[in-house]
Amino acid sequence: PHVIREVVRVARTMNACLAKSVRELGPIKQVPASTVYRGASLPAEHRAFFCAGRKYRVPMFLATSFSEAVARGFMVMREPPALFVIHLPPPAAGRPFVGCFHANFVSQDHLPEEEYLFTPYSVMTVLEGPQWCDDGGHWQVVLAAAADNQLDDAPGSERLPLAEWH
Repeated sequence: PHVIREVVRVARTMNACLAKSVRELGPIKQVPASTVYRGASLPAEHRAFFCAGRKYRVPMFLATSFSEAVARGFMVMREPPALFVIHLPPPAAGRPFVGCFHANFVSQDHLPEEEYLFTPYSVMTVLEGPQWCDDGGHWQVVLAAAADNQLDDAPGSERLPLAEWH
């Protein structure tokens, strides 16, 4: 119980810092591209979840990178390998930057990951379901990130399915 309280405290602090700082101050730095990548695996039993048009929430912090090469580095350590391609929303009224209110850069000078971290329960929409890429020998799923999770908190949105895998 004590460990869980500490973990929850850290998670809530990270969540508040990521989301609150973007909403109040803007992103840590300008987003260098409109697409981020996540290298992972995608077991057969989880592929059907990612059907085109499905809107869902990611029930964890979701680490991504602006570098496809970095994501591919993580992907090759998994079986079966998968590349999640996530399109970020373009600038809009009230959000004059590419990206989301619920995600921000997490940087460390000694790591070239260009990490873009989404908060837990970020909303995603599947644009293209899992497709096998022969040239890279991996599964690929294409997603669109919601611009603002608060806008997706309309009545009933808490019933969006949760991704069991990412």
